[in-house]
Amino acid sequence: MGGAKKAIGLYVHLPFCLHRCRYCDFVSLDVARWRAEERRRLWTRYVEAVVREAGWYARRSPEWEVESVYLGGGTPTLLPLDLFERLLGALRSFWPWREDVEVTVEANPGTLSQRKLAGLRRLGVNRLSLGAQSLEDGLLRFLGRRHSAAQVKEAVALARAAGWTNLSLDLIFAVPGQTLKSWQRTLEEAVALEPEHLSLYSLSLEAGTELGRLLREKKIAPCPDDLDAEMYRWAVVYLAGRGYRRYEISNFARPGREARHNLRYWKNEEYLGLGAGAWGYLDGTRYGNARRLPDYLARLEGAGRPAAEPPLLDRGRPQLSPAVVERECLVGARRWWEGAILSLRLAEGIARPLFRERYGVDVVEEEPEAVQELVQCGLLEVTPEWIRLSDRGFLLANQVFCRLLPG
Repeated sequence: MGGAKKAIGLYVHLPFCLHRCRYCDFVSLDVARWRAEERRRLWTRYVEAVVREAGWYARRSPEWEVESVYLGGGTPTLLPLDLFERLLGALRSFWPWREDVEVTVEANPGTLSQRKLAGLRRLGVNRLSLGAQSLEDGLLRFLGRRHSAAQVKEAVALARAAGWTNLSLDLIFAVPGQTLKSWQRTLEEAVALEPEHLSLYSLSLEAGTELGRLLREKKIAPCPDDLDAEMYRWAVVYLAGRGYRRYEISNFARPGREARHNLRYWKNEEYLGLGAGAWGYLDGTRYGNARRLPDYLARLEGAGRPAAEPPLLDRGRPQLSPAVVERECLVGARRWWEGAILSLRLAEGIARPLFRERYGVDVVEEEPEAVQELVQCGLLEVTPEWIRLSDRGFLLANQVFCRLLPG
């Protein structure tokens, strides 16, 4: 009674879109051709399933205190305000929320209105992550986006008028056919909008996407590696000169505007994943929910647990909801390695004393040859207090992570 509660983050996946972008491999359902009443029934049913899933955890983990909430998708802002109110109200009823809780919603330009933005603010959503992706109409069309550069600027203006003071823009670079000059122009225009936060992602041509298929059929060619690296290097220097600090490989923020929820991921802290295809991390166990919407709904609407348990590496804690279809208990070297690579994504890197206290090992002592090689190659910087990626290491981070893999 009266003990300190454990901080937790909540991720809620809202997998509905009006159109699947050509590069997207996220869990999403295209509802563009659905009648309004069909959408409404599905969205209501889905929100009730998420509430049921959250309640399942609430009955078993009442000691949590919510530090951050992230509503991702999909295009979450397609949902009507009353369903947001139902969802957020239920989550608040299950666990106490910290007074300074960060609540983020993802949104696409062209799906926002003054009323929707003002309504979300009234419901306590205080951070907007806007999927701009580009400020060049030709590249937006290539990526399969349905909005224009003008609509990105309009969305920012609407958000500011509705009182939003914490705004993030997502941008994609290294798009086939993109030049360094066009990327520079996009970033300059993005900074002119004065967002508090920027996320910059090199385009990944995933196998299951339309662009991945075109790559496989040799109808498009990936951006050359040297141009990709040049775009990234230029962005780091340019943004630093305009007050944006790189605090993670792909993320830049003005002081105090780092994405607190995403920092939970990179610090390997606990978060609850809710919704179809959502992932979570609890008590050293990483788990994933059913990806297909019918499967997710059936598991939450059915009586009791499913007949088939999700595959396990370790049958221990925690208890996971019926929506879970896969999980892995991180133990031994796998646990500290994941902690290391997540920490190395951050500019602050690994604080060696804290890392030893948490995981019981020191990365330098566990992998001395790999660390020495990476230092000699100029990819890692090591002192008795910390281990960090160098500027060159940020460009070749995946190679660093693979080299540190135990065994």
